[in-house]
Amino acid sequence: MFDGIKKFFCEVRIKADFPQYESSRLQAHTAESARRFDTAQLEREVATIKEKTCHAANEKFGVNTKALYGEIAVLEKDIRSTRGNLAIFERDYKSELNDLHTQKDALFEEKDRLIAEMTALQQARFGAQESLQCAYDRLESAKNAIDRWYGKSDRTPWLFGNGGKKLPKHSMFGQSFGDLDGYKRDRSAAVSDIGSRKEKIAEIKSRQRRNKEHRDENKAAVTKVFGQINETKAARQLMYELKQQGMKYFAIKKEMSAYLSSQADLQNRLHALETKRNEFTEQMKYRLGINEREANIAEIRALKAQFLEDFHSLSNQELRRADHRKQWMSEHGVKQKS
Repeated sequence: MFDGIKKFFCEVRIKADFPQYESSRLQAHTAESARRFDTAQLEREVATIKEKTCHAANEKFGVNTKALYGEIAVLEKDIRSTRGNLAIFERDYKSELNDLHTQKDALFEEKDRLIAEMTALQQARFGAQESLQCAYDRLESAKNAIDRWYGKSDRTPWLFGNGGKKLPKHSMFGQSFGDLDGYKRDRSAAVSDIGSRKEKIAEIKSRQRRNKEHRDENKAAVTKVFGQINETKAARQLMYELKQQGMKYFAIKKEMSAYLSSQADLQNRLHALETKRNEFTEQMKYRLGINEREANIAEIRALKAQFLEDFHSLSNQELRRADHRKQWMSEHGVKQKS
């Protein structure tokens, strides 16, 4: 029995120690893969070939390519300028300004309506606040009447009170409970009026906030439409000035067509030159042996990936478990059965 218990605890300790052993084996395996499947030299050779071919291509095609890019840049600047002038001539300024003035008039009408609404809301809020104060005054008056009623009921008859005598339900000349009920009704009515007046004021405040938001939006829209009117007038004035300088719409359009044709021609020449450059580069890379080196790098990386994957195979895991058991038992002086 003792041997069985000892064996059980030994197995538990071996299993608990295995993850650390497995981690160290994985690190060693990864280090071995980096050493065995090193591609650094081949990658340096590939980089050198690319650098040489790029330098050679620049020597052969760089000047012409740079010149074409320069011509295209100048032409694009002329195209942007001409396109801008063409847009100036193509606009219908009368229609644009009529639409903008219509928008402006509508915005000013809306502005007047919002200002009138604001004034009405201010007056309504002032009236509601006066009504609220009136309700508070009535509440205070009702509370005072109730206090006086109770005070009178406790006073002696010589002080015009009832001296604690039982009071009638109603009385035309003296104190009665009917008076108290009336005062309490007045108090309840005042409390109810205060609540409704506060709700009314809150509703008016909410409408005032919305009114303020709409007036701000209206103000921004008015500013925007005036800016658009000014921009449109400035563009129209520029058109007049261009006409005075002798520019005509159809002449500008013809010039634009010529620029676009020249741009297309330059782009085609540049594309053809870049195609030749790419062909030259690829041929030189091939002659310098880049394809073989890149193929070798890909093959080595595939072998490395397989090598790393093999570490996790079931057969290799079982071998490591057996090696770990032997090593652990040897280090802890545990005899192994033959």
